[in-house]
Amino acid sequence: MSYDLKIWSSRQMPANNSLLADAGYKLGNDYFVREGNGWQVVISSFVTVEPEDIPDTIMQALPGISYMTEINIEPISAPDKVRNETLRLFKALATKIKGVVEDPQDGTI
Repeated sequence: MSYDLKIWSSRQMPANNSLLADAGYKLGNDYFVREGNGWQVVISSFVTVEPEDIPDTIMQALPGISYMTEINIEPISAPDKVRNETLRLFKALATKIKGVVEDPQDGTI
């Protein structure tokens, strides 16, 4: 089981992302990954979303969304430090690609 986050954005997640590279993420075939002692963070490639597939709360927070990127922190019991660092990084990344971060576990945007 994993701790999941989503970035909803109006721009695509760039493949050559300096924020991710500086944080130690490696580019795989269709994903970025950062691994630690017994944990990993996986960032899937973005998907294009249709307006009807975007939750109302997300659309209200940021109109013009066209993309969604999923982030999985595995396992869900990964250290709090990893989760906090990941959330801070993705808030900065969301700002860069004109997006918002959704944390479905606690219902925050």
